[in-house]
Amino acid sequence: TSFRKKGADIRSIPGTRVSTHNAQLLTSTGLSTLDFFIGGGLPVGTICLIEEDKHDIASKTIMKYFLSEAVIQNHKVFLSSGGRTTSEKLLKELPAAKTIEVKHQSNDKKFAPDEVMKIAIQYQNQPPVQDAYLKVSYHNQGFDLSKRMSEDLLHQCSLSVWDPTENCESEKIPYFLSNPYSQLLETIKSYIVTSGLKVPSKTCQTVMKIGICSLGSPLWYKDDEKCQETQILRFLYLLKALIRTSYAVALITIPFYLTQNKSLLSRIRQTCDMVISIESFEGTELADHPAFQEYAGLIHMTKLPVLNSCQYPVKTTDLAYKTKRKEFIIERLHLPPDFDDNSSETIAAGCGGPCSSKLDY
Repeated sequence: TSFRKKGADIRSIPGTRVSTHNAQLLTSTGLSTLDFFIGGGLPVGTICLIEEDKHDIASKTIMKYFLSEAVIQNHKVFLSSGGRTTSEKLLKELPAAKTIEVKHQSNDKKFAPDEVMKIAIQYQNQPPVQDAYLKVSYHNQGFDLSKRMSEDLLHQCSLSVWDPTENCESEKIPYFLSNPYSQLLETIKSYIVTSGLKVPSKTCQTVMKIGICSLGSPLWYKDDEKCQETQILRFLYLLKALIRTSYAVALITIPFYLTQNKSLLSRIRQTCDMVISIESFEGTELADHPAFQEYAGLIHMTKLPVLNSCQYPVKTTDLAYKTKRKEFIIERLHLPPDFDDNSSETIAAGCGGPCSSKLDY
């Protein structure tokens, strides 16, 4: 008798898909180019960490895509912001959905064998980048950064907002998890329970997307900064345990540039399931470098989720992002060819150095 896998109870939840690599339930980040490089989306039950840059532009844009996708798919949304932008203002800046139009080119014009473009050998067997993006973008609506989402869609979606500046209360007796982290964790837990999103639930028809902006910024604490570092780790551990048993996924941004404690940064990365680091070119020497003229910064995939399975095989680690008026694009880092003929390098003739006269044989 041959082995036959017992039929699993795979739920059909809007805005989710089952991974063909490890059969995990995935939900889109709202950014199809990012979904492509992480295996199709974020696994449900995981925490994705984004290390903010000093300008906090790229991380905020990714958060907007994440929240907009949740609103379009009618997912439960929980948002907490402790950064420069409040939650209410961030919701008003969410991009509107766009209609993807795929234009089919006519095949009347055939390329002659001599007209075929020749490329490097290592790139000949790789699929076209745009075609690969279309394979993972079928469950992604796509958004236009130049337009704002209508207020009617925001009112129809189940939203919950919690900011530390408005809910932080001082406590006389310190607990294992002090405010505002304890209040935030209890609010998320009650929202998950009342929404019926715990894993044993058989009537779950949606997922919750949790967005926390600038966790650990000065707005999250008032007294002791050293105690703040311990509270962040405790909060992440408890949140991870809560999300593991829920139909939820969290996207958290942390301003790593505000601390020099390398041990703390390493432990935070270890706690989260996925870590993305952003390196912006703005205000640096790389902004004027000819090799990076078309890019706004680099994306480093520090850690990918490994949830009850093997890690997704990374196709490339050299990623860069472009910021345009209507879209935010993440793609492979392609360096332009060097066409400079006035190179200072000289080619040595023969086995010795450069010769001033011809050799006679």
